Amino acid sequence: MTMKNKPLEIGGVKLYTVKDIAKAMEVEEQTVRRYIKRGYLQSRKIGRNIFITEQQLRDFVEANK
Repeated sequence: MTMKNKPLEIGGVKLYTVKDIAKAMEVEEQTVRRYIKRGYLQSRKIGRNIFITEQQLRDFVEANK
């Protein structure tokens, strides 16, 4: 899983969009949204945008090895 775009960083915390995660996992954005809705992948909504922190992504990967 590789990230090509530089993530948004606020206060030292890297934030990835649903689109970033979908590209890295080679799945559709809807699949990532489904993981979030079912509680498999934690996220934060800021305004209208959904963001996944680097730690949330690591937790998801570890839980699904």
